[in-house]
Amino acid sequence: SRAPRRRLLAVLALCARPRSNLRVTGLTIACVGDSITETRGYPEHLQTLLEDEFPEKSFDVENFGKSGATAQDNNDLSYVRRNEYDDAVKSEADIFVVQLGTNDAKKVLWVDERSFRVSYVKLVQTFVDLANSPVVVVCAPPPFIEPEDDEDVLDDWGNAPAESPINTVLAGSLSNISDAHGFPFVNNFQFFFSEFGDEMSSYYVDAIHPNTEGTRRMAENIFETLKPIVLGTYMPTRHPTRAPSRAPTYSPSARPTSGPPSYAPSAGPTPVPSPQPSVMPAGQPSRAPTTPRPSRPPTPGPTAAPDRPTHRPSPAPTSPPP
Repeated sequence: SRAPRRRLLAVLALCARPRSNLRVTGLTIACVGDSITETRGYPEHLQTLLEDEFPEKSFDVENFGKSGATAQDNNDLSYVRRNEYDDAVKSEADIFVVQLGTNDAKKVLWVDERSFRVSYVKLVQTFVDLANSPVVVVCAPPPFIEPEDDEDVLDDWGNAPAESPINTVLAGSLSNISDAHGFPFVNNFQFFFSEFGDEMSSYYVDAIHPNTEGTRRMAENIFETLKPIVLGTYMPTRHPTRAPSRAPTYSPSARPTSGPPSYAPSAGPTPVPSPQPSVMPAGQPSRAPTTPRPSRPPTPGPTAAPDRPTHRPSPAPTSPPP
């Protein structure tokens, strides 16, 4: 398809912009998402991080989040049906940071992974196809942690985080989308687990929404992915090839192996007999030649002649026989 090619060209086009233009016009970054984007304040944190890191450049980080929005387009809460979507499309942003999926995982809205994936790709493709060829960054949302007594969370997402699509489907699905289309990927789901571990609840206001500190740390994680894009050094490394390679990526062995399969248990150690003592001391070199040969040359023939008649007859007996 042409989509991966357009995505690659878009990233290369942004990275190839002269840095002088970036200093004059700056970069517009559109943050697309749900309540975690709209109300928790990560776009403001991101603006501060970018300005502190790149004081010679100007940035406009715009918040196009909408509480309750979904990526799936099979409901009235779909992001593409909201005014924020229209505003984001009109923003002419250079970079779109998209974090959706948390509301898709609600019990009354979730269909399956395929429905989510198809709708998500359709949504972000509208940004990819814009005339200014922006870069689209895909973000996996933070985890769904153990709820306590929050009735809204329990009613919408249930009381079994281990079974929720937020914790079982979204990060893997979004990673696959990024791989297939060459989008930079930010895994906030894994980031929260690796950074906070057992203390994760200290970074949430409820089981779904990070608090101010959790949001600030999430913005830092997104910022790490944006830095090479801003610097013009980002090169997409996760995109599919559009044609098969001319040669296989592996070389088969010259002949099949005859040993046991890899899953077979390895054989026990073979006992090695003790070496026999050497006839000669080990320190003295052997005088014998390396090629064995007889100790003396073989005799060319028998040493005594075989019995045969003499040349002269024996003398006659001296007395006649009796």
